[in-house]
Amino acid sequence: MLEILHRMRGVSLHPDRDEGVDPTDRASIETWLSRSARLSKAAELLKKIASHDEKAIVFVEDLGVQRVFAEAMATMFDLDHIPGRIDGGVSGDKRQKIVNDFQSAPRGFDLLVLSPRAAGVGLTITAANHVIHLSRWWNPAVEDQCNDRAYRIGQRRDVTIHLPLAMHPDLKEHSFDKKLDLLLEAKRALSRDMLAPPVGEGDLDRLFGDVFQAVNSP
Repeated sequence: MLEILHRMRGVSLHPDRDEGVDPTDRASIETWLSRSARLSKAAELLKKIASHDEKAIVFVEDLGVQRVFAEAMATMFDLDHIPGRIDGGVSGDKRQKIVNDFQSAPRGFDLLVLSPRAAGVGLTITAANHVIHLSRWWNPAVEDQCNDRAYRIGQRRDVTIHLPLAMHPDLKEHSFDKKLDLLLEAKRALSRDMLAPPVGEGDLDRLFGDVFQAVNSP
């Protein structure tokens, strides 16, 4: 069950992952983005953010998609550098240097691409006032910790959290992304209002059942 849910998370992010795309070619990038509702929406959001000379943090778990997305956005936005990436393989000193370079960069559009688990704690990234979640975890506390990277002491602007969802044309509200979003919000409300733990033993069973009930319904 857990393996199937992980695969569904991956497919809803991008069915081809990082394959079949040249991140230095605009036409290839456009084709790649068009295959993913979430990545297409993220690129659209980044265009709006760039138009206001603001900065963003993008959280995505898949390392291949991380790399291609960062390189592709450098091409799409004519950046003079490839956006910094932080994952579990980046040492503490190196990740702090990546953050420091981002924090000290001059005014204008830029982005960082981070792994939710690796970069969700211990970093202050107040140069960004937008957070885009392309990967979502079963535990809403992990997502909240990611948001807190931008919403820290020293942040002087409103922080906007973006949650792009891939909605199946037939399943609609029963789509995997929507069911996961509802589960996370329900767990977040329970944790806040009743001091319940952010993750329960039946969460994945519930998500699995909700999704496959919708898929198998006539």
